[in-house]
Amino acid sequence: MEKQTTANPADDRPTGGYIRLSWILSALQKDLERVKADRVRSLGLRNREVFLVYMLYAAADGMSAEELSRVCHVDRSLVSRSMQVLAEKGLIACPGAAEGKRRYGLKLRLTEKGRKTGEMVHALAGEAQAFLDRGIPREDIERMYATLARLHANFEELNRMTRRAKAEGRIPDGACPPIPAETDAAVPVSFSRAGGRDGP
Repeated sequence: MEKQTTANPADDRPTGGYIRLSWILSALQKDLERVKADRVRSLGLRNREVFLVYMLYAAADGMSAEELSRVCHVDRSLVSRSMQVLAEKGLIACPGAAEGKRRYGLKLRLTEKGRKTGEMVHALAGEAQAFLDRGIPREDIERMYATLARLHANFEELNRMTRRAKAEGRIPDGACPPIPAETDAAVPVSFSRAGGRDGP
């Protein structure tokens, strides 16, 4: 009797690409969070806080909470809560806050303690990235990130079109939004070294 096999989510059916993308992104996200959590546990910080420390470490002139929210694609309220935790731990400073200036727009900088933590995070991220990139030609890695950036831009464009259609009443409540046959080319999102693929 032939052994029964489980259907492969990466098959070649018309929807195979969509299923494959959903499956691999979900698996990668879980793996990424697990790798980060295992390696930063000794720092006493959560993954989101570690990422913000990394971003501030990479920014010589500091960054405002508003900039961190935009670059990291994190809600402003989450950034604010994380900044409070980091400040309580003595990892960040906010020059000018004492003068009553608008805190959200002020530049945040790492303290000496924060710099040391940032150095540790940077080293851990570099070691993990070197292991994950092993055996993959650099040009393939760059092509992958460029493709992911384009996919991200296309997803955002599709979501914008759907929101617009709903706002204009072209999609009834509860109805499944149609996928346009053709769309305008979206501008790919750029992933810089400081805020993209080389982050923790």
